[in-house]
Amino acid sequence: MFDSPLIEVAIGLSFVFLLLSLLVSSLCEMLAGVFKWRAQYLWAGLETLLQSPEARTRLYEHPLIKGLAPMKIGPRPVTGLLARIGLIPGGGPSYIPSRTFAMALLDVVREPNAVAADVEARVEALIDQATRNPSALVASFGQLVQHLESDPALAGLATRVQDLRQRLFQSVDPAVLSSLTWQVENAVAGVPTSGQGSLGPVTEWLAHAGKARHYVELRAALADALAAMPVTQPAARECRTTLESILGRFTLGSPEEIARELQRFVAGSKEVRQAIVQAGESLHGLAGSLRPLLDDAAGDVERFRENVETWFNNSMDRVSGAYKRHTLAWQAAIGLALAIVMNVDALQITRSLWHDRALREVLVAQAETVARQEQPPSGAAAQFSTLRREVGSLGLPIGWRGCETTSTDEAAVGTRMLWCEPGWWGWALIPMVLGWCLTAAAVSLGAPFWFDTLKRFISIRSSGKAPEERPVAPKVVPQPREPGERPPTT
Repeated sequence: MFDSPLIEVAIGLSFVFLLLSLLVSSLCEMLAGVFKWRAQYLWAGLETLLQSPEARTRLYEHPLIKGLAPMKIGPRPVTGLLARIGLIPGGGPSYIPSRTFAMALLDVVREPNAVAADVEARVEALIDQATRNPSALVASFGQLVQHLESDPALAGLATRVQDLRQRLFQSVDPAVLSSLTWQVENAVAGVPTSGQGSLGPVTEWLAHAGKARHYVELRAALADALAAMPVTQPAARECRTTLESILGRFTLGSPEEIARELQRFVAGSKEVRQAIVQAGESLHGLAGSLRPLLDDAAGDVERFRENVETWFNNSMDRVSGAYKRHTLAWQAAIGLALAIVMNVDALQITRSLWHDRALREVLVAQAETVARQEQPPSGAAAQFSTLRREVGSLGLPIGWRGCETTSTDEAAVGTRMLWCEPGWWGWALIPMVLGWCLTAAAVSLGAPFWFDTLKRFISIRSSGKAPEERPVAPKVVPQPREPGERPPTT
């Protein structure tokens, strides 16, 4: 057995640092809960990731993310005040699963390009109306625009519908009108005099074609004129067939073209690539990050979602690293404060353990009990008090004692007040400050580190010297026989 004093001192120090680390971790977790450090780092990390404060705000307003916020079970005056003055994010989650983030982000990207359910139903009705009654399409489209403009929440969608309206109802180009009327006039000119009476609707269309405001009206008027033509004579039927062929080739403002454009508008609102392309200035940075991920997915939405999850996880690794460094600094600061308040001097404890065998045995026994557990113990404050009571009579130098306290008192654990020592303001203060700093640096490593370290030291102390191995005879290597020689008999 390795009963070396050095190992026992290391075990004692590890045990003291473990208990103090548990105290520091508890205080640090309490501060993290009050000031929402995790939520703050997640909030800042998402702004860096998304490159858009507006996108981050929309993400936090998504129902999937709102559902991750802490449950409010009562008034919280401290956190509520800090949230109101902007020191901590109000009601934000401390952790977001990558899958939830990817799904919510896709909705955020699609949102400016999305079409509400009632608007989509109205557009579907316009598609049907474009086939049945193109003449009334203009009025119906105007009603849709008025509906969107009356709702401030649909202002962005109203702008997009206005752009669609301008594409669908383009003003008539004089050159295009001239070409169409020339073809109609040529078809009408070929009708003999006996059939001229059937051309009244078409002639009237030619007279008013220049007044058409857009191609939909121009084409619909020609279609109505052809439908009104009497076809009792063969010449009129032949002319009508020719005019219908001309109308079929003239696709501007046709019901099929309108329906196709409306369907493209509805379908495009659901496509990720279309949403990224049409991303506004506020989402420009986010769109630049998502475009390579979408290109790598080759348009596959599920694969694109997986790419977003990987992108998010990689970013959260960096956020976690920054949070750990922040926590490490706070643990060191809290550890230094506790080391001073409780007078946990690592150098003084080391000297006491090295010179006091009984003290070492008590600490080693306590440490072995703790090391049998699979996880670091909880209730650090109670265990630390228990430790002080058990080793108080042995003089473990933890805590402060008054100037008049004698060494035989049970409470006389620790070091006398600095001002009780002669020359405390001089060189005697330097090793004590160094011991406090060493304690702070040690506890900043965390309870898991010291728990593992304690178990290793105890394992080294419990292990004995390996038994000597018996010498093994060398293996006999068979020699090759001469030709004709018989093998040896056993």
